[in-house]
Order: sequence, then C-alpha cells, then structure tokens
Amino acid sequence: MSQHILKPGRPDDLGATPDNQGVNFALFSANATRVELCLFDDDGKQELSRIELTHKTADIWHGYIPGLKLGQIYSYRVHGPDDPANGHRFDPSKLVLDPYAREVVGQVKARVTAPLGGAHSFPATPWDKTVIFETHVKGLTIADPAVPEKIRGTCAAMGSAPVLSYLKNLGVTAIELLPMQTKNHEEKLKQLGLKNYWGYNTVGFFAIEPGIDGFRFDLAPVLGRTQMGFDPEAPFFKQIAADPVLSKIKLIAEPWDCGVAGYQLGNFPPQWHEWNDKFRDDVRRFWRGDAGMAGSLATRLAGSSPEFDGDGSSPLTSINMITCHDGFTLHDVVSYSAKKNSANGDGNSDGNNSNFSDNCGVEGGTDDPVICGLRERQKRNMLATLFLAQGVPMLLAGDEFGNSQKGNNNAYCQDNGIGWLNRDQITEEGRALTRFVQKLTDLRKNHSALQQEKFPHENDISWVNPSGRENMKADWENPDNHCLGMVLSEGSNKDPGKRLLAIFNAAAEPVPFVLPKPPDGETWRRVLDTSELTLEADGKKLSGTYTVPEKSVVVFVPSPGKGPQ
Repeated sequence: MSQHILKPGRPDDLGATPDNQGVNFALFSANATRVELCLFDDDGKQELSRIELTHKTADIWHGYIPGLKLGQIYSYRVHGPDDPANGHRFDPSKLVLDPYAREVVGQVKARVTAPLGGAHSFPATPWDKTVIFETHVKGLTIADPAVPEKIRGTCAAMGSAPVLSYLKNLGVTAIELLPMQTKNHEEKLKQLGLKNYWGYNTVGFFAIEPGIDGFRFDLAPVLGRTQMGFDPEAPFFKQIAADPVLSKIKLIAEPWDCGVAGYQLGNFPPQWHEWNDKFRDDVRRFWRGDAGMAGSLATRLAGSSPEFDGDGSSPLTSINMITCHDGFTLHDVVSYSAKKNSANGDGNSDGNNSNFSDNCGVEGGTDDPVICGLRERQKRNMLATLFLAQGVPMLLAGDEFGNSQKGNNNAYCQDNGIGWLNRDQITEEGRALTRFVQKLTDLRKNHSALQQEKFPHENDISWVNPSGRENMKADWENPDNHCLGMVLSEGSNKDPGKRLLAIFNAAAEPVPFVLPKPPDGETWRRVLDTSELTLEADGKKLSGTYTVPEKSVVVFVPSPGKGPQ
C-alpha cells in the first residue's frame, strides 16, 4: 500500500477539510479504541492506503495528510467493543461512511470536496411574513417542462430561474425540503422494485450552509425524552438554545412520534414552532360538514390558543397546514373517502385511516361537472381558510394546482408518477387554482390583521352569526351551525383597509347573512368569494344582508362611501 505522512491536524472541523497542501480528517467516536483512514483509487474500488489516526482530542480522532487533493475517495475502519447489549457494534472488517461526508460514493465511501464556502447567512424572513412550501427535491421538478431536461429532479433545478420565478410569484418565502441526504432503501422495498423515496433512512450529514434558514425535525418528541419522559427543558433543547448559530435559526417540530406520550403538540420550548395537525383535522372536518365544528374552526382561525397561548409563545408558533407530504394531497382530500395504498406492497394496511376526507359523491376520478365543480370549490375553501388564519401557513407542493397521488396517502416509496408532481399535466382548472393561491398570498401580505404576533383578544377579533350579532353560547353549542363570521381589527379605524370580515359557510345551502356595521362613513367591499372560479373581485359596495353561497368563503374589507340603500 502507498505510504503517506500523517500530521496531527485539528479536531475542530469534522469531516474531510481540504486546503492547498492536503486534507484534514476528523471523526467523532466516544467508544472507539482505534480508527483507520482508508484511501481508495479514483474509481473507489481498490484500497490503496490504510492510515491509523493516532491523534485524539476529547472524543475526536483526527489527522492531516499532506499531498491529498480534492476528489480523493476515502472511508474508515473503526475498532472497538462488539457489545450489542450496550449499543456497540464495532467491526473493523467493515468500512464505515464518514457521517460528515459532502459527497458519497456508493454506500460507504466518500469523496473529498471543497466546502460550499461563505459565512453563515440566513434569509431571516420574519415568522409573520413567512409562507412555507413543503416539497421534495426530485419530485418538484422531475416532470417540469419549464426546467432544462438535464437538471430536472436535482438541486440545480431547485435554483433554476423557472422554479425560483414560480415560487416567488406564488408568494412563497421558504421551502421546506424532505430529506435530501444519501439514504438506504429497505430490503423489503428493493424486493418490490420500490425505493425509500422520502429519504428518511439517511446515512449522510447535512450541514448548516449559506441560505439555509432552519430545520424541521421529524418525530421530534424523541429529542426531549428523558428518563422522566418528555421534557421541554431537556439537554438537547438547552444546547440548541445556547449554540451561537443554532439559536438563531428556525426550528420546526413534528410534535408526535410512536413512543409513550409521543403526542406533544404545544409543549416545545419557545424557540420552536410546531406542525399543527389539529388545525388540519378541524379545517377538514368543518368543510366536510361535520356537526358542531364552528367553535373548533374559530379556535384554529384565532391561532390555536389552547395549545400555544402561554410561556412566551404566539400564534406564529403554529405551523398551519391542510396537507403535508404524509397523507392525502388537497385534491385527494376532496376526491377519496378512503386511502388507496395498494401500490406500496402492504395490502393497503399502511397509512392513516383518519383522513377526514370527502369524495364529494364519487370515489376517485370523474367527469361529472357538478362533482368536479364542488371539488374545486372545496379546495378553494380550505386554502382560503389556511391563509385567513393566525399562524404560519404551510402549503404542500402541488396543492396549488390540484396534484393527485391517486388516493395514496403514504407515498413514501413511490419514486414515480404517484410521488412526483405531474407539472406536465396541469389542467386549466389547475392553473386557475394557482392564480387563486397567488391572490391569497397577496391578500395575506396586504392585511397585517392576518399576521398577528400576539393572540387576538376581544378588541381584536369578534365572531358573528348570520343575524349579524355576536355569537352566543347557544350558537357555539348548536351542532347544526355551519356558518361563521369573523371580524378582525387592528384596533384602529385610521387604516380601514387592514380590517377584514370573513364568512365561512360549510352548509349545503346559501345562508342570508346580515353584515356587521362597518366603520362610520364606510361600507363593505367584497374581495373574495370562493364560489367563483377566480378571486377577481367586482369591487361592489355592500351593506345589509349578503347571501353567502353554499360551501364558500366570502371576504370583505371596509371601503369609503355608502353602499346601496
């Protein structure tokens, strides 16, 4: 084997860090007794050198090899106890991948590459201005005809002009990516000819790099588990809060896992924000027409205070969503009453059975114009509710144009047309829905009453019933109450364009609604009615009684001048 000079190097940069003279290697292992660095030829097939890292600082093994260059392929052999009962499975006969590898070759080897460079810089969009777009790197662009074919489905495509322009026009401020590191595929999936498309079996490292604003943690309660159970003061949370970099980034928790006491919505430390599944379920149930959901909808529209009002939290702690990668797409929420997961190879036994969905009369695809029209309206209703609620809206990629997974609500292994966004098949209805979402993001941006940093109280928000008066206890307790009015105010009439009246009618019939009295000298102007195909407002001034169409959301803002007498 080739001979190389070994120098002590430094422990502060984990991974392989090149300079003009050589490469520094640093690997953490608290229980290793010996670490060997293995160097390979350019194809990664033949091991050329095996160098023992004899220098150790705390639990970091390190060494510097002069003369090595970018492109060098390497791996490790790590010696230590073979004691599975205590969590140790050291086996130096097997190669070990560097967890801080920037480029992976095959399954267990890495290539030395240059760091991305640049100081840590974050977009730092304020939470009240944030609109999240959850997506998958490959799935977003693999079938996008606007992206050059050679880069479709790659990180390069994510940064291409067509994609960036599309997201900016949509009103998105942040992209939340599913895992993009190197991953392993379960043997069961390989035998079925499938892959772990979502990528949760990650084996590689993903560092904080310029442009990365933060992270979402899947199954996040595990991070706070102690011997006494989940604890928001757990060491992990304290270490992040004390870290000079991590304490300044955005941290989002999926606040549930499958362990004991695994559901922890609202219990994370103040720096953390949380996916709100109660928002998702209550909004779906309201628009499905379930009995007694008016009060639950009001709670979600006002920021989910039962879960988040306390300990320095705000409505912005709630990441509001109607859908996410895990579950039905928005189109499938209104097209399927039951999951269709047979393609996953588990006999349709996987995936959530509690989807609170409604097929609007026919299971799956249909050409019936009445059913198709109702489905489009219900999509607009749920999207409007998302953007009219206090909290941070999160949009699942593809929902803005009606993407379907054919009823599959657990497409984790569908690296194909089921899991990809079929952007090459967008219909005219899909393009209209995209324009609708653009109008919604504009509406939210232009009305600060929808971007509150504090929970609204009685001077900021009121709830009215179809008679025009404030809701009473009987209204909230009425199981047949499917129509609710919300009036938002910033506490000043000097800027009436920032006040807002929204009426949510999930009833199967139109509801005559007495409009609350607007500020003196003004009248209501309609800016949104989801019963229409577009968001284009007619600007008509209104007063008195307005007939709210069935299954619709109507939004008004004050406008100077008197309405019709």
